[in-house]
Amino acid sequence: MSIPRIQSYPMPQEESFPKNKMDWEINPSRCLMLIHDTQDYFIDFYDRSQAPIPEMVSNILKLREACYKLEIPVAYTAQLASQTLEQRGILQPFWGPGIMGKNDVEGIISDLKPGQDDIIVDKWRYSAFKKNNFAELFKKFNRDQLIICGVYGHIGCLSTANEAFMNDIESFFIGDAIADFSLEDHLMSVKYITKCCGVAKSTQQAIKELSKSKSRSISLDMLHSDVAEILQVDKSEIYTDDNLMYAGLDSIRFMALFEKWKTIDDSVSFAQLAQKATLEEWAELYNPQNESSLSNV
Repeated sequence: MSIPRIQSYPMPQEESFPKNKMDWEINPSRCLMLIHDTQDYFIDFYDRSQAPIPEMVSNILKLREACYKLEIPVAYTAQLASQTLEQRGILQPFWGPGIMGKNDVEGIISDLKPGQDDIIVDKWRYSAFKKNNFAELFKKFNRDQLIICGVYGHIGCLSTANEAFMNDIESFFIGDAIADFSLEDHLMSVKYITKCCGVAKSTQQAIKELSKSKSRSISLDMLHSDVAEILQVDKSEIYTDDNLMYAGLDSIRFMALFEKWKTIDDSVSFAQLAQKATLEEWAELYNPQNESSLSNV
């Protein structure tokens, strides 16, 4: 069987989303944005001029622009028209040949054409994590959050969120930036996310959280001063590229500093900070879009 022709339905709004179990917020230094399966092949099962497609596309573009401004990595999944029957596996009896051999509908829809620096991930199964290098992107960019939008909500998007959860990655399911087989399927996927593996947010909520992060500021100078104070030394005795563990920063003092900085900016996790050892590296975590400017003294 093939994917059925999908009838128009109204895009669900924020007020229809269930209450989230978790209070996670999107942090630009921790997240990656995924635009899931927005190839011509999949979108052609809709009437592109009818809901929910125009709303989905518009909201994805707003989110993507917000991510570009904050230098958040943006990835797309895309199935290959060149896949073989062996590679397709048991997708074949469920959905037929799918995109296989259909080179003319392999590309991402023109309205969502990937940017020069966007990443295209080969898609082989429902989950974006299967049989490719998608999981490696989180290590490469030092990320542990995932913004999910695209199609289809209750299949690939939901499977990806589930697998993200099992890899200790916080998922943000943008409920008005996905499309599904029906309103019932759409709402079911949002409900499942909130109960089992992530949080649901609207585009407006997500952009608000990303914008809020711009006002947070932990500078290199502040880090320098706080470390010197807790070590009870003059700032001039600590170079910004010193390994602070060798400078006497033990785990108890380190935890005290982290808890203090967390009240100002919670975008950096304890694990992220613990992987670094110098003031310059910490400043880059808190200000990923700015280069550290304090010179050693």
